[in-house]
Amino acid sequence: MKKQEFTILSRLNLLINSCKDIENQSKKNFNSSSNIPSEATLIEYQRLGRLLLQRAFTKNDGDLSKTINDTNSTRTFYKRIAAIRYFLVSYLKMIMSDFISAKEISGSEKEKRVNEVIKHIEQLEHVIPQFSKLIEVGFIGIRKRKESKRSALAGLPFDWRERICERAKYGKYINALRLSAITGLRPTELKNGVDLWLDNDPSLECECLFISILGAKVKEGQGQPRRLLIFKSATENKIIQDLVDLVQHQFNKSFRIQIENTANFTCEIRRLAKDLWPTHKKAITAYCFRHQFSADIKKHRDAETVSAALGHISSRSQKSYGLASQSRSSFLPNKIECVLKIHLKKITKNQLSLSD
Repeated sequence: MKKQEFTILSRLNLLINSCKDIENQSKKNFNSSSNIPSEATLIEYQRLGRLLLQRAFTKNDGDLSKTINDTNSTRTFYKRIAAIRYFLVSYLKMIMSDFISAKEISGSEKEKRVNEVIKHIEQLEHVIPQFSKLIEVGFIGIRKRKESKRSALAGLPFDWRERICERAKYGKYINALRLSAITGLRPTELKNGVDLWLDNDPSLECECLFISILGAKVKEGQGQPRRLLIFKSATENKIIQDLVDLVQHQFNKSFRIQIENTANFTCEIRRLAKDLWPTHKKAITAYCFRHQFSADIKKHRDAETVSAALGHISSRSQKSYGLASQSRSSFLPNKIECVLKIHLKKITKNQLSLSD
């Protein structure tokens, strides 16, 4: 039995070292970030990783490569890679724990537990080399071209944002909708909470509505940690005026708008749009506000301004959003302030002003 225990430990150590090699290989091939995923993401990775391994053995005769490549989305492929990477580590810890606990018992129960450990080891010895090869080769499925949400704007009326806000004026998401309409912020940024306040702006020489947005998708060299969109409070635009009135009635002339669930917010937008335009072929989601906001700024301002308004630090990212030809009613901020400079040779300041 001692010899068998030594053999099992040796096999487990080889698997652990293989996982470390895979981690290094993954960072090299996919330029993976060293940032630790959030707790919610790790829970999802554990669930997905377990599901993928089960699917590999129950449906694909142990072919992990086929299981992971069974998609036409590169985003799904890389998510599956990450899930397997994190799940393998916890899976090995579980096997090691089971083996150690099995050593403390005796008789038939010990033999049963050891056999279970050996079964798990054999499965990993079968799939880990496949996984390593998969990381080396990369995605081999047929890529489906991702259709941008900006295509959903086609056929919508000139004032579609105003109509959605009007339809939702008595609902729980009305202020979040108004904010989305005039800023094009991400739903995740709404979940983080957005601060609004009224104050005089010296450069604009009038009272203004300040909207402070904490950026999402912010990593080293990616995304604005914070951006400030500033609108003159004296405006004929009803949506902006509604927000100004909301803040005006607060004791300290400040207010926070926040949502609890981004999925529920998008579902509400889909429902409202479906009620208003039942024959519209494509779903209207929260990101449609972002594409429309981008389109309006592109029509009237330059690429640097678009990038700053959307919370990017590279002018390349804004190319994926709404086109100037899709511009409708304009919700242009009078001034934009961002933390980081835009990656363009023309930009030397971190503040961009929009003249009237």
